[in-house]
Amino acid sequence: MLLIRYLSISFLIIYTILLPAIAKPVKQPSVGGTIQLDAVFINDDKAELVPGSGMEVRRARIFVKGQYETWQYKLRAGFEGDSLSLKDAYLKHISTGIKLGLFKPSFSIDEMTSSKYITFMERALPNAFKPGRRIGIAYHQYTNGLNINFGLFGQGSDEGDSGDEGFGVNTRITHPVIFSNQNLLHFGLGLTLEKPEDDINSSISFSSRPESHITGDIVDTGTISDIESIVRSGIEISSVIQSVSIQAEAIKIDLFKKDNSKDLSFSGSYIYASWFLTGEQRPYKAEHGVFGRIKPDSTDGAWEIALRYSNIDLNADVIIGGKASNITFGINWYTTMNTRFSMNYIDITTDESNVFGNPDILQFRAQIDF
Repeated sequence: MLLIRYLSISFLIIYTILLPAIAKPVKQPSVGGTIQLDAVFINDDKAELVPGSGMEVRRARIFVKGQYETWQYKLRAGFEGDSLSLKDAYLKHISTGIKLGLFKPSFSIDEMTSSKYITFMERALPNAFKPGRRIGIAYHQYTNGLNINFGLFGQGSDEGDSGDEGFGVNTRITHPVIFSNQNLLHFGLGLTLEKPEDDINSSISFSSRPESHITGDIVDTGTISDIESIVRSGIEISSVIQSVSIQAEAIKIDLFKKDNSKDLSFSGSYIYASWFLTGEQRPYKAEHGVFGRIKPDSTDGAWEIALRYSNIDLNADVIIGGKASNITFGINWYTTMNTRFSMNYIDITTDESNVFGNPDILQFRAQIDF
C-alpha cells in the first residue's frame, strides 16, 4: 500500500524540517554507534560454503536521536559487510505511543532484542521468518505489565521487485507473568497478516545462513510466486532465575496461493540456556518485552556461557528449500558495559538432499558501542 509509505515519509520530512523551528528541544541530539568485528573459521563437509573462512566488519552503525517536546526521533544507518543501508528513520509521540517512519515491526523477542544485547553472535535459524524493517505506522502501549504493539506497514524492500507495493498488519503482545529482582517468566505472541505485491509480481522467498553472517545460505526456498496472502505467527517464552536464563520461540509461516496449487507452510524453532559465571543477571525491559545491556558487577568483567539448539524447515509440497539444525555453544566476556568479546562454535546438521552436508564453524567477535 503505497499510501502508507507516502504518508509516513511525508510526516517524517515535515516534522524533521518544522520541529526545530517550532519547538524547543527537551533532549539535545545525541550521537552513538556500534562496531562489531568478526573472524570466522569454517570446516566444510560435502561442499564448500561460499564465502568461506575470513574476517569482516559485521556491523558499523551510527545514529542520532533526540526529542522535541513530546516527539522523539531517531535516524540510524550503517554498514553490514560491504552494504550501506538506512536502518531506522522514525518519529515517536511519547504521549500516545504512535510511531511512524522506517523501523522493525514488533515480532519475535530474538529479533526485537538489539543485536548488541543478544546472547549469541547471530540470531537463531528461525530469524529467517522475520518481517524485516518496513515503512509504516505503529502503536505501542504498556499498561499493568501488558505490552501491546500494533502496526500497519508497507511491504519489505527485499520482497518482490516490481509492481504495486504490498501491505500488512502486525501485532505483538507480551507479558511478564513473574517479574521480580531475581526471577522472570515472560510470554509473548506475535502475528502478521500480509498481502504481497500486485497480481503481476506476488512473490516471496525464505532463506537462512548457518547462524554465521560471513557465509551464504544453507537453506533456500527460491522465489515462490502467486501468493495471495502471508501469515506469520510466533510464540515466545523466556525465563530468568538469578544468573541463569532460558529462551525459546516457535515461528510458523503460512502462504496462501492464488493458483490451484497447494498452500504452503514453513516453520522453525529454537531453545537456549545461558549462565553468568560471575553472577550477573539478564536485564529485562518489560515495557518493550526485550532484554537489555549487561552491566558487569566488577571491573574484571562478566563471563557468560550459553548453549542453543535451533532448526528450520523450508520443505513444503513442491518447494524443497531444505532442513537444517544447529547446536551452538557460546562464551561471552563483557569487559565493560560497552565492550564485549564473544566466541561461538556451531555444529550444523542438514537433511540428505542438502549439498553442504554437516559443516561446523568457529567464530569470534570484538564489539564496542558508544
